[in-house]
Amino acid sequence: MTDVRHTYLHYLIEPLLYQRSNAADRFSAVLKEVKDAPLEYRYRSDIVELTIECLIKAVEARTMDTGIPAYVAPKDERREDFAAIEIARNAVNQRMEQVRVARVRHEMAQGYVLTAYFYEQMLHLRKIRRV
Repeated sequence: MTDVRHTYLHYLIEPLLYQRSNAADRFSAVLKEVKDAPLEYRYRSDIVELTIECLIKAVEARTMDTGIPAYVAPKDERREDFAAIEIARNAVNQRMEQVRVARVRHEMAQGYVLTAYFYEQMLHLRKIRRV
């Protein structure tokens, strides 16, 4: 299923970035940073291809199943328990975030140097939509 999702993300993202490929050319200096990375040649030579793959990897990291079960509040919760419940929920969310960040760091080490940027920007977009 992960391959299907990855392919679908290519289907969604590629047209958007290829429409703006001329604007992306000014970021070609990034390619100097990844010239020795263990990436396929197309990612080391084409900034649009690298950007697309980094964005997809960031989306996958942000939406991945971390293997940590989501926190479920007890059914018999009381108002005085809300603080403890929130602390427990935040602890689970932090562990999930640690797994996701580890994935992003791994991708960055592999040469997908824009992944962390996109990963962080998605968090900012989520905050903007809430407002």
